[in-house]
Amino acid sequence: MPPVVPPVVPPVVPPVVPPVVPPVVPPVVPPVVPPVDPPETVVSAGDQWSYLYNPAGPAADWSGTAFDSSSWSTGATPIGFGATGMATDINVPVANRTPVAYFKKTVNITDAPSVMGFTLTTVADDGVVVYVNGTEVGRTRVSAGPITNATYANAAVNTTAANAAPIVINVPVDLLVSGANSISVSTHLNYKSTPNISFTMSASLIR
Repeated sequence: MPPVVPPVVPPVVPPVVPPVVPPVVPPVVPPVVPPVDPPETVVSAGDQWSYLYNPAGPAADWSGTAFDSSSWSTGATPIGFGATGMATDINVPVANRTPVAYFKKTVNITDAPSVMGFTLTTVADDGVVVYVNGTEVGRTRVSAGPITNATYANAAVNTTAANAAPIVINVPVDLLVSGANSISVSTHLNYKSTPNISFTMSASLIR
């Protein structure tokens, strides 16, 4: 009997496993942020302003763009009385004081649609109401409602405290126009015999 020959079993070839290649992660590229121009100063502390401080007060349209303030007095800020550092003194005898002083200034802005922000910085000593091109944009320590020449501030503050807490107003840029823009301000005493009041303002814009 011939010997039993086992069948030939072919070798088992393991499957070829390709090497694991880690995925390529693209570098994170930060978004390109367009450069922002530095703020442009359009009103500086110490600038000249037109002002009116008398018992008669101005016409009703005094805060508008068409109002002519050329007959008003002019002076550099700070404007007021009773505190050191006033560039323009407007003190009068207590018997002749009115609670409200009025201030106006025209600023020229080129290409108003390109303005992204417009900021006013002022003080409320004792109270203040601010308008841009005839529209009220802010008030501090003056109660809500129409403003007249007899409107007092609703609280008192001395000039030092007012300067230590400036009022910052972010003006809606859609109020601005290319060319002449009117900034109008009324300041309000809290009481007739107050020892000091002051007004100053700066303004800047960004594009």
